[in-house]
Order: sequence, then C-alpha cells, then structure tokens
Amino acid sequence: MASLLQVNAIRKLAIAGEQAGFSLDQMIQLLNSGMSVVTLLDLIAWRLGPSHSSFESVPIGLAAQSATLGGSRNNYS
Repeated sequence: MASLLQVNAIRKLAIAGEQAGFSLDQMIQLLNSGMSVVTLLDLIAWRLGPSHSSFESVPIGLAAQSATLGGSRNNYS
C-alpha cells in the first residue's frame, strides 16, 4: 500500500506535468517507454523554465535518455 507521502509526491508530479503541458496519459507513456522519473522531472522543469524555447537548454539527462530510447548510441565526448 502506498504511503501518504508517496501519494502526495505522485500528485505533485502529475500537477507539475500538466502545468508543463503534458497529459497524464503522456507522462505514463513516457515512463512506460523507459524514461526514468528523474528524467521526466528534468523535462517538466525544462518545460516550465523561461528558456525552454532553446534547444541548447535541453536537459542533459533527457538528451542522453532520448538517444537510448531511440536505440541509437551517440558519442558525446
């Protein structure tokens, strides 16, 4: 059984995600496709931030996870 603390954390994640323009279904899809909760949080924070229109500001974790999810391996070194 989920604790009250866990329920509140999930509720806050859902609210922040919706404020960032994601539906609950989209967030669940991202998580089910292999995106970590930390990366989803980074994406939400990026979308809520003032500079999200620039590709230069894409969260590093998101860029790395996108490469992994897409099946391609990029060398960022």
